[in-house]
Amino acid sequence: MINLMHKNTYKPLIFKLSELKNFLEFKKFRAQNPQIVYKDVINQQLSEFRGLHPTEAASTLSRISKTQDLERYGSWIVFHHVNTAVHILPKPEFYSLRTFGMHKKTIAIVGTQGILAETLTQLGFDTFLLWDNKLLPQSSPEALGNNGEYGSLVSAQKIFSINPYAQVSAFNQPLQPPTAKLLFNRADFVVDHTNDLTMGSLLRGEAKTRRIPLLSSFPTSLGVAVDVERYDLNNKLEPYLGMIKNATYKNVKHLSFKESSTLLQASRTSKSFWNDSESRILSLETPHLASVILARMIAALANGHLLKSNRYWFDIDTYLGFRG
Repeated sequence: MINLMHKNTYKPLIFKLSELKNFLEFKKFRAQNPQIVYKDVINQQLSEFRGLHPTEAASTLSRISKTQDLERYGSWIVFHHVNTAVHILPKPEFYSLRTFGMHKKTIAIVGTQGILAETLTQLGFDTFLLWDNKLLPQSSPEALGNNGEYGSLVSAQKIFSINPYAQVSAFNQPLQPPTAKLLFNRADFVVDHTNDLTMGSLLRGEAKTRRIPLLSSFPTSLGVAVDVERYDLNNKLEPYLGMIKNATYKNVKHLSFKESSTLLQASRTSKSFWNDSESRILSLETPHLASVILARMIAALANGHLLKSNRYWFDIDTYLGFRG
């Protein structure tokens, strides 16, 4: 049995104003919660949606309000974690304005994933499975003041801050073989953001069985590397692109942290995948570029680009020229 984190801990409260019951419930909610900051941006979004010039917006909106009760238009979204509520467009218009939902794919991300989740949301993805049972330390660039929170919770909040209508399921438990099966039953793409050989081997084993693409990325002294493992095209592909022999969950789960870390680092500095003679692993203190590149690679796959199983290398110039 898998338990999602309590919905109120990461999902915004949505009042669809066109539904009378929701409209009355919001009226009651607002009266009972005067401490919340209420931001009504419906006029601004409606002007943007209709492509109105600022000089004509006021008069046009005035005409619209005579036929459309803007109090019953759109949704009020309540973000409990920042004590704020915002009045925005209905989902179809909001999606059209922000180009959300353009990718009809479900992305499963395992491990700390805030920056990656944000970038994928901005690229048009709106359905996510987030799995991370670790609390964010203060030093983590993902934390942003949220130290002591689960990474999956913080990532979900970041997604909803961009797209309140997104579909997000967040999990905060250790990933085991039975729960990994559930994760893969619902995913179109899986991202390994764990930096953990045991967990990575479990994910690759399930990806291979279910024939689902798996991606991971890491920064190096030369830029960013993205591993694309297309188990959907070849389920005989060896995990970690064949760079770690016998990398199955059964074989590696007994290894010590030092042993598994050594194997993982060796796979990332394999001379067969690099032209230079001195690749070395950098810390993940600034993972922003790696996450953005990885998100664009996922978008490329979702758009039908035929990316073969390989390690893809990006320096700054290559990245600036890459379009997903």
